[in-house]
Amino acid sequence: MRDNAVPPMKVGFNYPWSHNLYGQNFGPVFFPPPLEGLPMWKTTLPSQLIEFKAMGISVIRWFILMNGLNYGYISVDGSGRVQTIELPVNNSIGFADSDQNWGFRPPEVLDPLFTDHFRLMLKMFRDSGTGLQVIPSLVDFSFFAVPPNNVASAGGGRQEVALDKEKRKRFFDTVLEPMLQVSIPFKDQIFAWEVMNEPSWLIKKHLSVVTNDMRMNLDVLQTFLQEALARIEAHPEFALKSTVGHRYITDLDTLPTGKLRQFHYYAKTWADDPENIPDYATSKAFVGEFAADCNSLVLAGMRSHQGAPWPELKRRDLPAAHTVTRRLQLLSDKGYSLAMVWPPVGDGSGDATNRIKLDAVAQGSIERYTGTWYIR
Repeated sequence: MRDNAVPPMKVGFNYPWSHNLYGQNFGPVFFPPPLEGLPMWKTTLPSQLIEFKAMGISVIRWFILMNGLNYGYISVDGSGRVQTIELPVNNSIGFADSDQNWGFRPPEVLDPLFTDHFRLMLKMFRDSGTGLQVIPSLVDFSFFAVPPNNVASAGGGRQEVALDKEKRKRFFDTVLEPMLQVSIPFKDQIFAWEVMNEPSWLIKKHLSVVTNDMRMNLDVLQTFLQEALARIEAHPEFALKSTVGHRYITDLDTLPTGKLRQFHYYAKTWADDPENIPDYATSKAFVGEFAADCNSLVLAGMRSHQGAPWPELKRRDLPAAHTVTRRLQLLSDKGYSLAMVWPPVGDGSGDATNRIKLDAVAQGSIERYTGTWYIR
């Protein structure tokens, strides 16, 4: 046993949205803002960063636009609440492809609340003195999904941002570029700039967690990712810090990856899931997501496959007190330099205290790895 030794691998944490408010962490909101004003996390993030640091966390991954429901032609009141918004339009209602022709107009100017909130977040990271870095993820796959769909993070219907060359350029000019400009003074706080979370869900024909638009094919997705990555890499500060949050390690062979290759690992359940995690020497990537929970009821809910035991650990990760510890140890043994925990879903973290989405058992399991590196 080596008490207080520095673990050979960094541990990251997927925030991935505060107060369980998917889609409304940055920019205008649809609900009455708190008395303190926007953003919602303004009063909670500083103490959370200190708590993350105390747990041994080094990198935080945070979704920005998510499904984009508060992005478009909008008007807001003085508190930042949406008053009107131009929604995506289904141009094929009544036809066979009624779910496949959603029109969307990217606005010519981004509401300044998006960049104001993004700047404040980066400033809080810098001023916290924790040394924590952030991976901002620009859009989630649901940004390009058909609305509505079968998950809480409803499809945004913004497919034409990827499908139409001019609309794509407007999106990059008015959203991605301003975000990049805001982040340049905080380049040391950026671990990586991520274009999208798990894009391959959009081109799965037989299994997906969203309702897909068949126009979003491999070529369209590759073009969007390539152009977005080129925008990021054109800035010297982020030339080596571009990434895409790929769901499967096989996505690294078919879709653009950026300079920092990233994949997400959940235990073998679906056909696309690998039986085992390859060594770093094979993947040359970091693990952007893995589950903090582990249970034997593998398909009890939408995300429950994330809690399945890892085959390689032979159920030694099933006791909750050891789940994260043993998974981190395995990834470290395989040579990875960064692995990022995805917190349990439905943990009550939307309450007024806005917990960090981890119960005491899961948090203790992380701290066993980061605080004391011990021999199994």
